[in-house]
Amino acid sequence: ETMTTTTTITTTATPKQTKAQWKSTYKTQKLKEKTLSSALRQLCTKFQKHYLHEDYDNLNALYGGGVPPPDTAHHHLKLDKFIVQLDKLKLHRSNDKTPLIADCSSLALAVSKLSLLIEEHASLARPNDDTNAAAHHANKLAHIERLSKQIDDDLVRTKESHKHSLQLLDAEQKLLEKDLNVCHERINLMERQLKEPQSELPPPQHHPTAPTPSSKAPTTAHQNTDGNLPQEIQLFNHFIATNGGKYGGWDPEDHQQFVALRSKFAHQSFINEAAKRIPGQTPFTIQQHLTWYKLYLTYKKQKKDAIKHWKEQKEQHRIHMLKQREEKELKELDEQDEQKLKLQQLERKRKKQRIKQWREQKQREQFQLEQEMLQKQEQERKHEQLREQEHQEALKAQLLEYKAQKVASEKDKQLEEELSHKVRPPSAQDLRRLEERNLQLAKKRLELKSRKEREQHLREERLRKMAEAVHVDAPRDASRLTTQTAAHKSRVQDLKAHGAENKGAHNFNIRRVQHRAMPSWRRGA
Repeated sequence: ETMTTTTTITTTATPKQTKAQWKSTYKTQKLKEKTLSSALRQLCTKFQKHYLHEDYDNLNALYGGGVPPPDTAHHHLKLDKFIVQLDKLKLHRSNDKTPLIADCSSLALAVSKLSLLIEEHASLARPNDDTNAAAHHANKLAHIERLSKQIDDDLVRTKESHKHSLQLLDAEQKLLEKDLNVCHERINLMERQLKEPQSELPPPQHHPTAPTPSSKAPTTAHQNTDGNLPQEIQLFNHFIATNGGKYGGWDPEDHQQFVALRSKFAHQSFINEAAKRIPGQTPFTIQQHLTWYKLYLTYKKQKKDAIKHWKEQKEQHRIHMLKQREEKELKELDEQDEQKLKLQQLERKRKKQRIKQWREQKQREQFQLEQEMLQKQEQERKHEQLREQEHQEALKAQLLEYKAQKVASEKDKQLEEELSHKVRPPSAQDLRRLEERNLQLAKKRLELKSRKEREQHLREERLRKMAEAVHVDAPRDASRLTTQTAAHKSRVQDLKAHGAENKGAHNFNIRRVQHRAMPSWRRGA
């Protein structure tokens, strides 16, 4: 119960809320323990009342005098043993409770400390622009955050450390409550039987829905509309709950001895032997317990068959679900492959479309570039033609100017010649100038001649040095000057081989003179 409650405590609650939740959990646990202890004490009191001397006369009258005197010492021994076990259980529970209470107390103390820090921090004024006050404020906040984180860690660690033990206690508490309810029902039933005495022993308890051995329950497991368990299991559980539990209201040791004697002896001898060996039991109670035990075995077998059938159905359902899941996974894989294929096809189409657009764009760019190149070439050609035309015009102008100058110079020369016959002879100054010019021309001729001689001398000197550097040892053969060359010999042999008609230089046949080819458009003109 503590574990169930502690799982609801979250770390997002405020310190006050966390402390209140822990206090409420502790109080609930204490109340549960007190209730369970009180119920056990009441059960012991009723057990002592009904199975000891107080109601012996009523029991004897109820069962027609067939009830032997109770074994007081035996029952007192069982009761004392039960009380000792109860005290040991309480001590064990107290020992288990001590570390949990210590952890809860430490957590409550830490939460109280955190609450005081938060209240103290909230009561302080907001820090001003002072650096020391701001640093102190930040340190306070960091300390509160560290303490809060430590409390969260301690809470998680406490829950994890006590999780298993609290779960076991919770399950044990539910089991004890169920057993207590069964015992209360048995005791209440015995009280009602004591208050309403009958002349004969009542038949074994049967619930209206519980079948008898003659009316066997169906062997197939049908689901009840009120629960998820099969009907056979529900009938078995109901039979156990309404007929004294797994031992039919007997002590576990007595029931085990009863089962051992039943497997050892025959029917009549078994009843007599069981009445002798099992204390506090009569042949009639043995017969009654035997009837209950047969019903118990019948229901138990039906329960086993139902569980077996349920397991088979569960296995079939599991196999069916596995097949469905495999089919679903295969279908999903096929759909994924198909979707992937569609995406790939779509991607290929998009890629082709992009490539097509890129090619069209490149073609447009190439066409535009070619057009620009053509325009540029056309402009250059026009500029070249213009420059050529200007150049031709300039040449024509130069030619015309040259012709005009030549004509003018010829006219001037002719005029000078005409005038030279009429001019007076040259003066001494003119003669002196002509003489100086002739002297200069003579000097230039001499310098040019001497320079050529020096160059010739240098060339000869260089050739002489080269000849001295390279020694040529070749015998003189004057007959080589008149000997035929290899090419001449080959030509002579060709002439001898083909005859004299191939000699073009000595063939004057006019019919073999070749003429130019006449074009087709002039033929027949």
